[in-house]
Formats: sequence, C-alpha cells, structure tokens
Amino acid sequence: MKPLWLLAMPPIKNAIISVFDHWKDPITPALGSVVYCDLAFGYIEHSGIYTGGGQIAHMNRHGCIELVTPDAFMQQTTARRLYVSAAQNTSCGEIAIAAYARSMVGSVFRYNLIRRNCHWFSASCLLGHQQHSIVLLRQLQSLAKERLGTTSWHPSAFKSRQQRRTSSSVATI
Repeated sequence: MKPLWLLAMPPIKNAIISVFDHWKDPITPALGSVVYCDLAFGYIEHSGIYTGGGQIAHMNRHGCIELVTPDAFMQQTTARRLYVSAAQNTSCGEIAIAAYARSMVGSVFRYNLIRRNCHWFSASCLLGHQQHSIVLLRQLQSLAKERLGTTSWHPSAFKSRQQRRTSSSVATI
C-alpha cells in the first residue's frame, strides 16, 4: 500500500509546473494543435484539438464530439491554464488534424473513462482513424511528439474567465 502523502503529488507537481510556466511565453494554438487542461487538480486531464476561430473540438463526458470555446473547454474543471503542443516555442499542429476533428463534430460515442475518452478522440484526430488504444494524456503526448514534433507544452494565449477577472482587478487597483 502506498503512503498517503503520494496522493498529494499530482497537485504539488502542477503547482510547481504552473510557477515555471509564468516564464514561458503564451502561444496561440495552430490549426490542429493538441490542447489540454487539468480536470481534477492534476489527477486527470482533459484534451482536445484546436480547429481555428477560437474553437476546440473535444469529446464531452456524454461521448458527444462538439466545438467549444476555450472557456467552455475549461468549464467545470480545476484548470487555470490551457496548454498547447509546441516545438521550439511555436505551436505545432496540422490542418488535416483540425479537418478530421471538425468532421467528427456531432458524432456520439459510448464514453468510457478507461477505453474511450477525450484523449482517445484527440489521438484519433492525430492518427486519422479510430482503431487504437490511446486513452491517457501521456500516451497522447507521446503521439504528438511522434506525429507533430512536439517537444514542449506551452500555456495558451487564451485566458480563462478567472485569469481575465484577476488581471482586470489588478489593473483597477
């Protein structure tokens, strides 16, 4: 049995990463970039594909593929930031990946946290097919490295509602 203090590791890791991310320049996702955010304090993440026009294609918790804004993508999560696939401080993606993601909008799948989730959908977009077993963020990140040349994950230039409120309250002080 693992010691209880190990349960605190994901939130601690996320807090440390967040501090260092303040020094990374935010980037705008390219068409077909993989994006993700924390879903539950670093224990689980949520991913999708940037399709342009400020929209992200993702699989919601009901298995429906939909286009949403970055705010809607991060709604009902613990996320403070959206992360973007990047290589050499530039977002990386492919138009064909965005097109595949858009072609899937409106499709409904039987959602399963272990076998068919948001990471499965994002990986399907990168691969151009649905016959695979990628369901974890780290597997998706490895695939993004292989397919897009992703070497890092940068904060997005999109600000969450909470970040906009914080920066506007600081500006008015």
